[in-house]
Amino acid sequence: MAAFDAIVEADHQLFFYLNSLHQPLMDELMFLISNRYFWIPLYAWILYLMFKKYGSSTWLILLCAVGLILFSDQTTNVFKAMVQRYRPTHNPSFGALVHTVNNYKGGTYGFFSGHAANAFALTMFSLSLLKPTTKYLYFILITYACLTSYSRIYLGVHYPIDIIVGAFSGLGLGFLFKNFTKVLLEKWNIQNQL
Repeated sequence: MAAFDAIVEADHQLFFYLNSLHQPLMDELMFLISNRYFWIPLYAWILYLMFKKYGSSTWLILLCAVGLILFSDQTTNVFKAMVQRYRPTHNPSFGALVHTVNNYKGGTYGFFSGHAANAFALTMFSLSLLKPTTKYLYFILITYACLTSYSRIYLGVHYPIDIIVGAFSGLGLGFLFKNFTKVLLEKWNIQNQL
């Protein structure tokens, strides 16, 4: 139990350090980065690259990507309800000390991060299906996933462990859905060749 308490304490200390690195311009930028609509141009670019590589089969990939994000998001909701770990902003011990932006506090529970899980799931899924389409894609998608994840700590709604677990969950789900999608694509292509 002492080791668990030490991990939780380290998690809290790292959170407060990262959450304290704020300034007005960054506040608004991080608030934008955390909003999924901010990333619509990136999603459109990924869809364009998928269409360039897979043509008319892109609809199948898009369907699998939507399934991936829905599954990833709902998985985090199940864990939040089961674990019931307060978000930093809702922690009765120190919630009032957390730096927030635009009074955004998120839901009551935060383990683990849906934003991190979804961003890393989409990154793994897209990179696996698109390699080696463009040399910049890897850097752009990793940056997207990391910025989205860090913004959740910056905004005060997740601890670093929430982000780490979310990222690993997303990577795992992205890998599974990529494999599932490749099997579907192979079956679809074989069927269309008959």
